[in-house]
Amino acid sequence: MNSWPSTLPQPTIGIEEEHYKPAKKTEFEANYTQTRLTASRSRKKFPLNWKYLSETDYQTLETFFDNNQGSMFYWTHPITSVTHNCTFSGDTIKSKWHTKTGRTDIQCPIEEV
Repeated sequence: MNSWPSTLPQPTIGIEEEHYKPAKKTEFEANYTQTRLTASRSRKKFPLNWKYLSETDYQTLETFFDNNQGSMFYWTHPITSVTHNCTFSGDTIKSKWHTKTGRTDIQCPIEEV
């Protein structure tokens, strides 16, 4: 299992951190859906955000994402210093390029497994 690249600057976590319990939805007739918990263990989602990430750091993040998509890795929360076993919770990294600064804003969601 890989560890999060230590060369990347610390992301901001902010108020977007999410706590949830996985649920199973069963579709029935007439648009009725039954939802029940599938696990007694809850999970946390961490949307990581970087403002003005350099091109080198972006390439490091992109390579780590490509190499670990669908796999578990270790990530240490920058505020609590708790290490989590994580996976990417999406199949994309959202980015926005700033032509004036030559840097990129990044959103990279991960979740505890």
